[in-house]
Amino acid sequence: MTVRISNAVRSALANQITTAIDAGAAGKLRIYTASQPAGPDTAVGAQTLLAEFTLADPSFGAASNGVITLAGAPRTTTGLAAGTAAWFRILDSTNVAV
Repeated sequence: MTVRISNAVRSALANQITTAIDAGAAGKLRIYTASQPAGPDTAVGAQTLLAEFTLADPSFGAASNGVITLAGAPRTTTGLAAGTAAWFRILDSTNVAV
């Protein structure tokens, strides 16, 4: 069965994601190597953290047709290791995965 969601609902969900990222202060985007954990609540294991970006606050603009776009350039970028990027995780200002 195919589930189809209206643009209005997709946009509302996308805006809620932005609200979760921006809770408190600027969120972060972390890029890792190796295989991705099962979900955002699963701890990062043997993966190597390659880089961390501190996002602008707000992190994304208002959703349009269910899509949110990064608002400006990240405030800071920290390169931590060399390697091949495989996946990323977005966190709120308290380092809780969104």
